[in-house]
Amino acid sequence: MNILESIKEIVEESCKVDLSKNTRVRNVMDARRIFSALSVKLTSETYCNIGDVINRTHCSIVHHVKTTKDLLKTDKFFAKKYNQCSTQVTDFMNKDERIARGKYLYHLQEARKYANAIKKIKINNLNQ
Repeated sequence: MNILESIKEIVEESCKVDLSKNTRVRNVMDARRIFSALSVKLTSETYCNIGDVINRTHCSIVHHVKTTKDLLKTDKFFAKKYNQCSTQVTDFMNKDERIARGKYLYHLQEARKYANAIKKIKINNLNQ
């Protein structure tokens, strides 16, 4: 099971819903928003990959992340459920050493890409 499936399982269990269910009922939509926001925040997966897990497009994931930010400011019940799921997911990720190591390696790769890009810019500026 990959990390997205694990996050989905945690959110489904916490919210007592099926995220893949094709409905717009508020509690299911809130659970999808929570899943999407946590997946974007805590993983390096693409929006398309996140959407595939819950049978949605990347556009839906972008919208879920945006509306989650707004709901966290205005809806206390939603914020409580989000924080509960977030705590459960981060606890799970901290227990699984492979996930923590994967996040570290991802950020290390990104830092190397950034450093190489800066070197290229400096070299180009020196040659001009």
